[in-house]
Amino acid sequence: MKNLKAGLFALALTGLVGSTANAAPILVFGQVGTGTGITATATAAGTHIASNNIAVTITAIQPGAGATPINAVFNFSADSTTAATSPLPGTAAQGYVGTFSITGGGINYLSGAFNGALAFGGLGGTGLTVSAAQPPFGLTFTSDVITTLGLPRSMSLSLTGVNPAVNIVNIGGLDTLGSFTAAVSGDFSAETRSVPEPATLLVLGAGLIGAAFRARRRS
Repeated sequence: MKNLKAGLFALALTGLVGSTANAAPILVFGQVGTGTGITATATAAGTHIASNNIAVTITAIQPGAGATPINAVFNFSADSTTAATSPLPGTAAQGYVGTFSITGGGINYLSGAFNGALAFGGLGGTGLTVSAAQPPFGLTFTSDVITTLGLPRSMSLSLTGVNPAVNIVNIGGLDTLGSFTAAVSGDFSAETRSVPEPATLLVLGAGLIGAAFRARRRS
């Protein structure tokens, strides 16, 4: 009975702590052609980065959500929330908040909203990344076809062919990323397993611990 008690207690502890969440890729896309799809506009209020119905190809999507490649359009809108800085010599970084959508044929393949996103790149370079994650910040996903979008979640957009090259400008006393155009590709990840709710885990753990003590009394 002692071994039974130890085994049940171990199961209860496992239920209480749950399993470690691991995000997996849920969607990957690339822009069709090499033209400019992203436009950034710098003003005294900050920098606005946007796209309008960019033709893209979804090259990977969560299993069961559709057969790739899939033709779609990408819409994106983000506004800076911080001044641009150089956290490391020769780099540029700025915080953003915004929304995105990847749709086609009346289907919302993936859309969402984010805050705490970071645009980062090398000064004088032709590439920028815009990334967001929850945790620690906010990143919500919705989809008509991807069924599991749990935490943690992440978004990473790669802006290439940035023209003019990445730079920081001062407009009205505010340092912000300079205006540019670029092409875009991106990938998104989320927890795709069904993880039990904490309350469910607590009930399971309490039940197993109770069973262990009852087994001990009978012995």
